[in-house]
Amino acid sequence: MIDVEPRIRGTVRKLERVGLTVRAVIPRDLARQYGLDKAEFVEVLSASGGVLLRPFQPGCVLCGGPSEDGVDFRDRRVCRRCVEELLRHVRIPVAASEAEGGFRG
Repeated sequence: MIDVEPRIRGTVRKLERVGLTVRAVIPRDLARQYGLDKAEFVEVLSASGGVLLRPFQPGCVLCGGPSEDGVDFRDRRVCRRCVEELLRHVRIPVAASEAEGGFRG
């Protein structure tokens, strides 16, 4: 019996040369399947004799770790762990009017 690898889903596209770079069009259904249609940036990696594209998810600016569950602060990504650590270490003074009426954010 011959061992056959599963067929990789894809299509053939002509590459477009632009200056010193090369562009390829990603089929819409593949872009949707892998979340590339919603990504603003993609990572381009060399992998197993080919090229791997995946949505770019910037890491935490403080620890460099994954920040999927983090927050954006002044256009920078901060992971939940670092936010929680910051909240433990930073004391924010509360104005008397806010203390009486509660926070209105």
